[in-house]
Amino acid sequence: MSAARANLFRSLFQYAMIVILGVHAVILLAAYFSGTHQNTVWTDLLNLLQFQSGDDSWMPMNRALDILLNSQKPVYEQLFFIEKVKFQYPLTSLIPVHLLRYLIQEPQQLLFVLQLCSLLAVLGTIYFAVRILLSAMKAHAIQLKPTEQYAWIALAAIMILHFYPVIKAFSLGQLQAVINLLVTAALWQWMQQKKATAGVLIALAVLCKPQYGLLLLWAAIRKEWRFAVGMSVVLAIGGITALLLFGFEQNIAYLKVLSHISKIGEGFYANQSMNGLLNRWLFNGNNLYWDAKGFAPFHPVVYYGSLLVTVLLLLAAFILPIRAGAKSTYWDIGIMILSATAASPVAWEHHYGVVIGLFAAALPFIWTKLPKTLWLLAMSYLLVSNCFTITNVVAEYPIINAAQSYLYFGILLLLYVMYRILYLQHNHQKAL
Repeated sequence: MSAARANLFRSLFQYAMIVILGVHAVILLAAYFSGTHQNTVWTDLLNLLQFQSGDDSWMPMNRALDILLNSQKPVYEQLFFIEKVKFQYPLTSLIPVHLLRYLIQEPQQLLFVLQLCSLLAVLGTIYFAVRILLSAMKAHAIQLKPTEQYAWIALAAIMILHFYPVIKAFSLGQLQAVINLLVTAALWQWMQQKKATAGVLIALAVLCKPQYGLLLLWAAIRKEWRFAVGMSVVLAIGGITALLLFGFEQNIAYLKVLSHISKIGEGFYANQSMNGLLNRWLFNGNNLYWDAKGFAPFHPVVYYGSLLVTVLLLLAAFILPIRAGAKSTYWDIGIMILSATAASPVAWEHHYGVVIGLFAAALPFIWTKLPKTLWLLAMSYLLVSNCFTITNVVAEYPIINAAQSYLYFGILLLLYVMYRILYLQHNHQKAL
């Protein structure tokens, strides 16, 4: 390796050892002296290696299908409001599972297939994130020999396997694992200037998570018509299919669920959003334990505070890239995706698996163009990639229980770094 390439690899390897080994040693040591049991990323990585996955998404989705196919009851009213099952997806998300149930009748076999899809989605996310990293390195004149590429691929794969939001999605049995793959693959396609394909992939994610529908408006403002057309075609097909399968009233009732969630949110520490932070600050609702059937009570400070932050994040994502003269770049769409995720009132830890492709692309840029900002990117990765449930020891203390929102702060730090990159992007238009 050249001196510059060797130095980058050595620095990243040393950092990986700190994040993967050093941080875990500190967490376990703190747990021992505090008399608490602490999960780490290794807990969920072991689940992945042993193919042990839950049914956090698959159970509510199958229950929703049972109601839709076997009764005339309004699915959201029955499942979400009466049975208190947190089915929070649009009915378009059920189309693939509906088709699978024609092929697989036995529930356990169906669950196995869904869990297998989740595992493959994690592997696919790793693949595309590595491709993004290697492409970004090449774009920034960090040329690798074939033998060097293998070392980089191995190191990058290890760091992604240690990325808590990506691994947690599989461990829970979450549809989010597939969404993480779709968004990361879309970022790769955008980097390759295949914008119509990127639009198709984002639209598939929208069928599961509607807030990414904001990218259609983003594309219209940026006049990215290939991306917008790709999105529109898939959304039209998915929407019409859901209407034909389940009916207009069943589909439109989803708006009531969204309205309900936006007014209350979750106080549970895994909700890494402004809504979660404010609920915990005000001790509004449950903080430490997952309540499968309950939400935090309505609180005006939480509602309006969260709403203000949502508006600010989204307005910044729509406007600032244009003002910076760097609209329609990789960083522009990345900021929009990240902002749409963080602006949600409920943003679970595993929802941030979508940012792994942003870290991968940011490293070569920061290393070559903004070396003084490297420590910010490193700190962001440290906070986002780890599971610091040790912070729950301060849950009962006012103000300082903000430490439970460590992942959210890491995401805001990443957002700041991306804006720094974006404001330099117009000087390096050929970089990505």
